[in-house]
Amino acid sequence: MNFRDTTGHLLARLDVDLSANGRRLAITSALTGESQYLDALLLEALTWIPGELLESQDENSLSDKEESG
Repeated sequence: MNFRDTTGHLLARLDVDLSANGRRLAITSALTGESQYLDALLLEALTWIPGELLESQDENSLSDKEESG
């Protein structure tokens, strides 16, 4: 799955990686080509982040779009 910005530029790619001792999510930067791998435990840990922290990230993203648009 590819993630693009509003202008269509590729930002990151998500893939399922099977080369380790089980399935994990591979997140690859389109800019650098570097990848990070998240197993099921790390993915679950993302759900532990308080909603307020994630909401503030969404607000920052919205303000960036409003300034450029």
